[in-house]
Amino acid sequence: MLIILFKRLKEYGLIRSLKIARNRFEGLLFDLRYGVDTFTRVPIANMEIDVATGSIAHGNKCDPSPITVLAKVFQGLPITEQDVFVDFGCGKGRALFVAARFPFKRVIGVEFAADLCAVARRNIGKMVCKRPEIRRVVICEGDASTFAIEEDQTFFYWFNPFDEIIMRRVLDNICDSLAHHPRHLMLVFYHPTCSTVVDSFKQFCLTKDFELGGCHFRLYETREEVIERGR
Repeated sequence: MLIILFKRLKEYGLIRSLKIARNRFEGLLFDLRYGVDTFTRVPIANMEIDVATGSIAHGNKCDPSPITVLAKVFQGLPITEQDVFVDFGCGKGRALFVAARFPFKRVIGVEFAADLCAVARRNIGKMVCKRPEIRRVVICEGDASTFAIEEDQTFFYWFNPFDEIIMRRVLDNICDSLAHHPRHLMLVFYHPTCSTVVDSFKQFCLTKDFELGGCHFRLYETREEVIERGR
């Protein structure tokens, strides 16, 4: 534990390390309050994954999103009751539970690990009595690279769930949907490690790159000319 602490202090500095620690503690309190399991990290080697998906080698560990920080990011976005939220690599569902606080029509989590999907669904069952809006949360078990993008899906979220190869496939699918159904999209990246890939897609423009609560985010939106061409 001390080794991890000193490593984090060296990498992030004291102030950011304290912010990250606060986010972790807040996540623990969230789990205790609702009797759920979103706090613990899960290495990809420990996940139950169908080898037929073909994407195991491209996945990363399951790590929970920061609750208050993510809620503050969503508060600054133009969310309406017509929007649908999709979290690629949703893990145990914490980001979905944050998104459900906002007026999304639907909140969808895509996850290829069967055990994490099971945990997320159990979490939904435990939370729904205290937070009825959780009924809008749906877990889709499957490979993100083959997930069908529907025309009403407008907000997409990633917390470093996979590498650049899968990211490119997912963005290709999103762009195919965008070509058939031009619309305003928001792409939200927490801990963005695939920025080079995202920047290569000219359908989107970077609108904000910032740090909040010790967390790094990048926000992209559909370019106006892409939407105009479809009208």
